[in-house]
Amino acid sequence: MHGETMRDRHWTQLMTVTKKTFEKGPEFCFKDLMELQLHEFADDVSEIVDQSVKEAKIEKKLTAIKTIWSKMPVSFDCSNPDCPLLGDLGEVIERLEGDSLEMMGMTSQGRFIEFCKPVVDEWSGKLRAIDGTLSVWTKVQANWCRLEPIFMQS
Repeated sequence: MHGETMRDRHWTQLMTVTKKTFEKGPEFCFKDLMELQLHEFADDVSEIVDQSVKEAKIEKKLTAIKTIWSKMPVSFDCSNPDCPLLGDLGEVIERLEGDSLEMMGMTSQGRFIEFCKPVVDEWSGKLRAIDGTLSVWTKVQANWCRLEPIFMQS
């Protein structure tokens, strides 16, 4: 319970379970904890602490995905200055597939993502949009590369 994973929402759950209110601040001490008689609610308390740990893991993964994709570089082949082309997307696609799977895994966590479901849904949508955009872009680029000589020679 002293872990860094316990957020205010978890302490609120503890208040609900124990039917007691308390202020968890710098003055909160072991004596206050004992007065809550949490031992009488051991299963519920254990479940809340377990939930906080699982939510913290989800939070950490979500933060990592947001950080990576906010800085994800895409390279261009500028050998033809009139028409720069996308560079190698191998690493980007690999990362995209991995993170998309990670987001699907988070979505399947049920109640453990309730606290951040809007963010999970938002980033799942963003990753789908990136996938769709890159897919269309690479198809258009492949067609252009195949047709460019025909247009340039006529």
